[in-house]
Amino acid sequence: MIISSIGADFVFAWPTAQVTIVGAATAASVIFAREIKEAKNPEEVRVKRIREFSESYENPYQAAERGYIDATITPRDTRKYISRALEALEKKTVATPWKKFSNINL
Repeated sequence: MIISSIGADFVFAWPTAQVTIVGAATAASVIFAREIKEAKNPEEVRVKRIREFSESYENPYQAAERGYIDATITPRDTRKYISRALEALEKKTVATPWKKFSNINL
């Protein structure tokens, strides 16, 4: 889902970050389509479900609980976290497998 799954060493997010694959409006309209369609006031139910989905799933705290984000940080602490992360990675080496050829044989 998040960058850590493709090789990031650290993933930080501000409290206002929206961590989602699909926006709340799209997700709620798909997940709750039947409920919205059958409601007496569909627009009111749609707005309510979008708000609930956004509050429950778009915040960085859910992603942090699942381990996708290392920390939720305040904007004023961003420089401190980035500095510490860069210091931790200063002597990092990445082992890559030896390759005899850089291109495939044609």
